[in-house]
Amino acid sequence: EYSIDNGADGYPYLVSPNVVASLGSYSWTIPDNITNQAKVRITNLSDSTVYDTSDDVFKIVGQLVLTAPNGGEVWPVGSSQAITWSMAGSIANVQIRYSTNGGVSYPDKKIIISSYPANSGSYNWTVPDDISSTVRVKILDVDNPGEVYDESDNNFKIRGDFVLNSPNGGEAWLINSSEDITWTRFGSIANARLEYSIDGGQTYSYTIIGSIDASLETYSWTIPDTPSTQCRVKISDAGDPTVFDISDANFIIRAGFKVNSPDGGEAWAVGSTHNITWTTFGSVANVKIEYSTDNGAHWHYIAGPVANVGVYNWSIPDAISDQCVVRVSDVNDPDANDVSDGVFKIHGLITVLSPNGGEEWGVGTAQNITWNITGSIANVKLEYSAQGVDGPYTLIADPVTASLGSYSWTVPDAITNNAYVKISDSSDLSVYDTSNSAFKIKASFQITAPNGGEAWIVNNTEDITWNTQGTVDNVKLEYSIDGGNNWSLIIDSTPNTGSYSWTIPDTISSQCRVRVSDVNDSSAFDISDNNFKIRGNLIITSPNGGEKWAVGTNQIIRWERIGSIPYVRLEYSTDGGTIFTPIVDSTPNTGSYSWTIPDEITTEALVRISDADVEKYSEVTDTSDNTFKIQGSFAVTSPNGGEAWIVGESHNITWNFNGSVNYVNLYYSTDSGTSWTLIESSVPNTGTYSWTVPDAVSGQVRVKVQDASDPEAFDISNFDFRIRCSFILTSPNGSEQWKVGQTYNITWVSNGTIPEVKLEYSRDDFLTDINLISADAPNSGVYAWTIPDAISDTVKVRISDPNDAPANDTSDNNFRITAYFEITSPNGGEKWKVGSTQTITWIWQGTVPQVKLEYSNNGGATYELISAPNNTGSYSWTVPDDITNMFKVRVSDLADSTAYDESDDNNKIIADFTLNTPNGGEELTVGEDYEITWSCVGTVSEVRLDYSKDSGGTFDYVITSSTSNDGSYIWKVPNAPPEGESRISTIRVRVMSTTDSDAFDTSDSDFTIVRGILHVLSPNGGERWVTREEHDISWETTQGSIPLVNIEYSKDDFSDDIHTIVSSYDNTVSPNSYTWTIPDDRSTTVKVRVSDVRDVTVNDISDDYFTIDYYSVTFEIRDLLTNEHLSQLTVDAASDKGDVWQTSEDPQVSGQPLGSPVTVELPYGFWTFTWMKTGYGDKQVSFLLDKDDPLAGTENEVIFMETTAIHIWRAYSDFSYDPSTDTLSVSSWLERDGFVVTGGVQADV
Repeated sequence: EYSIDNGADGYPYLVSPNVVASLGSYSWTIPDNITNQAKVRITNLSDSTVYDTSDDVFKIVGQLVLTAPNGGEVWPVGSSQAITWSMAGSIANVQIRYSTNGGVSYPDKKIIISSYPANSGSYNWTVPDDISSTVRVKILDVDNPGEVYDESDNNFKIRGDFVLNSPNGGEAWLINSSEDITWTRFGSIANARLEYSIDGGQTYSYTIIGSIDASLETYSWTIPDTPSTQCRVKISDAGDPTVFDISDANFIIRAGFKVNSPDGGEAWAVGSTHNITWTTFGSVANVKIEYSTDNGAHWHYIAGPVANVGVYNWSIPDAISDQCVVRVSDVNDPDANDVSDGVFKIHGLITVLSPNGGEEWGVGTAQNITWNITGSIANVKLEYSAQGVDGPYTLIADPVTASLGSYSWTVPDAITNNAYVKISDSSDLSVYDTSNSAFKIKASFQITAPNGGEAWIVNNTEDITWNTQGTVDNVKLEYSIDGGNNWSLIIDSTPNTGSYSWTIPDTISSQCRVRVSDVNDSSAFDISDNNFKIRGNLIITSPNGGEKWAVGTNQIIRWERIGSIPYVRLEYSTDGGTIFTPIVDSTPNTGSYSWTIPDEITTEALVRISDADVEKYSEVTDTSDNTFKIQGSFAVTSPNGGEAWIVGESHNITWNFNGSVNYVNLYYSTDSGTSWTLIESSVPNTGTYSWTVPDAVSGQVRVKVQDASDPEAFDISNFDFRIRCSFILTSPNGSEQWKVGQTYNITWVSNGTIPEVKLEYSRDDFLTDINLISADAPNSGVYAWTIPDAISDTVKVRISDPNDAPANDTSDNNFRITAYFEITSPNGGEKWKVGSTQTITWIWQGTVPQVKLEYSNNGGATYELISAPNNTGSYSWTVPDDITNMFKVRVSDLADSTAYDESDDNNKIIADFTLNTPNGGEELTVGEDYEITWSCVGTVSEVRLDYSKDSGGTFDYVITSSTSNDGSYIWKVPNAPPEGESRISTIRVRVMSTTDSDAFDTSDSDFTIVRGILHVLSPNGGERWVTREEHDISWETTQGSIPLVNIEYSKDDFSDDIHTIVSSYDNTVSPNSYTWTIPDDRSTTVKVRVSDVRDVTVNDISDDYFTIDYYSVTFEIRDLLTNEHLSQLTVDAASDKGDVWQTSEDPQVSGQPLGSPVTVELPYGFWTFTWMKTGYGDKQVSFLLDKDDPLAGTENEVIFMETTAIHIWRAYSDFSYDPSTDTLSVSSWLERDGFVVTGGVQADV
């Protein structure tokens, strides 16, 4: 037997009920009954007073066996590896550590996990960056780490790792190009080695770099001249070659080419020769050269293999295209190639044969254009230029079959000495040829007037006309007065319009001719067919119709004299030319004559002039083209210029006159005589008229006196006079106070209509201080004046006509201009916090050096002085503790208290709150007591506290409607998360004065209220826990702060059947667990619930049912002699947990006697069973019931009972020895009462 408490428990645990004493030893399988107070007692079965116990206590401990890693493993940094173990005994949790010095030490900093369920047998470890080849793992019992542990039998390795990213297969890298080798490093590998293979990784004969900082994870590699299609790169730890990675598949190191010419843009002619040139990267012996005419879609052979010398002389084939490219490639690796970067052109050739220079082709003639071609040119385009070889060119024909070589051209009207023909390939206009030099296209003329018989007068304008064949821009005109022997220039160059207006020169002749020619080609001309005549002339220019000449005035008759006429005759007619009366019979032909107009008033007057030579009288003559007038005359004497007459006044108009005129019409003009207004018609022509001056204000007034029967007989004032308006200024007219920068109306009444007025002001009655308000204000009787910065008590305004300064009026008395102020802040509605520094701002107009600042706490009824600062427009003010909602500020001119402004409306001085906590970012748990804190500047007795769920959008949730403003409040955190959710992260708190909702502060940012979340880990469904066992209920708090929990269980999903396991259990210890002794409450529908003491709605329940059960144990009670099952039994059993089982009845079948075999279900515990049967001695068995059928396979599996009768037992052995084999045979058996015990075992040796 053994004890686990130094024998105090009476040695209740059976090791073995019956051991042969003479053996002196017993092999004991140590039970799972861990203790450090164990003792063993051995007792004589025949005399219980004869026994011995261990001299001192020993320990029963659990056992751990580490199975992996156990030596030899290689685990890469960052990989996930399973640490595995087996255990014996009830070890709750294990701690796992590792060593990097072969197990010499396992420091705390190398703890893998502090506590982990031991029964899991495995832990997935993410291998740390702690590279070593002498690594071991150690697993320890958390509760007994000094004695129960195991470690790796041998060292294993933690190594770094590489993953090669590029090149990783499929790449094609050109020799001499720069490419990035990239990798990912796992672990603190200091330096990497880079190598490459050209045989698919069989060997890595080439070192790229022996050592490079591995953390760079990239290396720029200049590709070497080792072309291969089976290349791979290998990266390895420079200090540990077993750590490496290679390219997953082959890549290519390829020779490279660069085609230099043709490389795009070239134009090479069919039949010409050009060098194809290229540069090679890498060792390539021979190349193949091809060309394409469709930008690489199809290829044509040029040469190859040819020696790779970088140049090839190519004779250009007849393969016309503008999409040509050349390709150079390795004959052994067609993929190693380069193509021209851009397309080039192969084109044909054209040669113009005729016209090719020097030809003269006439407009309209048919001429053959001829040419030759080289290359497959299908069609040509024919053009010509009249402006030289550079064009522009005009289309002749397109397309024309190129192979014809000739085209018949009707020469167009394109006269030029610089003509060229251009022939182009219709499909490629960059392929062309032109005439080698210029040829000529010329025109012809036919004069139609003068062409013989005409008589053209000197200085007359006559049209020279002609026809042209061919377009000539300009022509030259000449004339001859000797039948064409000699020529005089008319015009050197004039547009060839077919007509020219010629002013006939004073070269009188009867043998005149005209010649026209091409300005640019004197060989192209024509002459009048016959002679024409040039003669002299006289032309009256005045009077020539429409004149109005007054009787008695001296008027000049004027004429033009054309040709050599010495004297002229002058006459006049008063009847439109029926009868002419001589003025003078002969007067020198000077071109003018002074004539005193006779008193013969008429509207039908004409003057005639003739050559005084009687022979030429009828041939050379002229008469006024139209009639003129002889009329009476007037002379206005007043107003005659300079007068100034006021609107509405009466003044006399006076005039003198000549001629018998009975009545006159009187007019006035306000625009210097441009237009006239009737004063009165048919006024007796007395020479005077009394006129009331009208409302027609102007400085350009004139008066006109006119014959009532002849509107053309009149006189007007010699100069302008003035009609003047008058004003009465009504405002400002004395005693007003107008503020700088503000707008006030200047008003007046005007007599006389003028569109605009001039406005001025003065501070010295217009002596020297005269200032313009407006030079051209509308004369509307009112003008909105923005008052200038001209502060004064002696101001006047003057209004005047802008065009007539004497027309004015001035204010009767002085008015005042004062400064203007406007408070801009605070100006109504502002809320300024006590103790804050606020800026009082104002704007002002007018020069004010200092201002006075005051504030009112009663809406302006009274004011308190703030300061008298310099007038800067702003003042920084520390707001006093004078809380009010009727706060105003007043600013005034320190020198003039009448100039001021005050806030337009009331403002507030409010307390300044600062919410300190919660102020954003906190996480509060539902139900906890949280201290809200704040500070306040300003006198406030009570505050209100609210909270918001929408980031401060609304504060609809009252914390307290009133509490003392002492800076803190204990808040029971409410269940704020929405239904179905465990948290809300948009909470803010507001502290606010109870008397002023504007005085508040809120959390600066959102904080969170969480409903605590508990998660039951075990039991969570499917477990079978046996009554009286101890099992850990474990859970985790995944959200919130929950200090105490209640733990309960239920057999009906917590409907009615609810049992408390523990109340108010400390939930602050991690991991969260509670050791539960399983109650005697068997059920298959059990669940556990863990809940927050403060809020039982915060809970978690096992996900599924677990079972509270008993263990099942089966007893076989047999007769010791017959080995038969016994019946009519009685059992008396008790466990160390206080459970008892006493019965003579079968536990499976009610009312049936207890008989072997017996199966019973009992709670966990160390049980002692006493089996009784009449006629038999009692049999006692003790064991730990910790599993179903614990006796199976043990020495107690069959319990033998012996009758109380005296029996004779004998043990027999037969011995025989065989000398030949040196073998001793033994046969033994047991007899009772002379019979072999059937239950015994016979042994043959």
